[in-house]
Amino acid sequence: TVGARVIGRPASPFVRAVRLSIDQHAPALRRGLPVVTAEGLVGQVIQVYGGYSEVQLAVDRNPGS
Repeated sequence: TVGARVIGRPASPFVRAVRLSIDQHAPALRRGLPVVTAEGLVGQVIQVYGGYSEVQLAVDRNPGS
């Protein structure tokens, strides 16, 4: 389990992704991992940087964008 919070959203309404701030001391976070809350599936990690990650939302009908 890795704690995170939303720190950014794209300006385009056509991009269904968010940027999450993550703990840099978190266990190995990597591309492809699911992002889940108590309410259910949110999306999938598509990129990981030092202290943040990009998450493609599950509602995106155009994966890989």
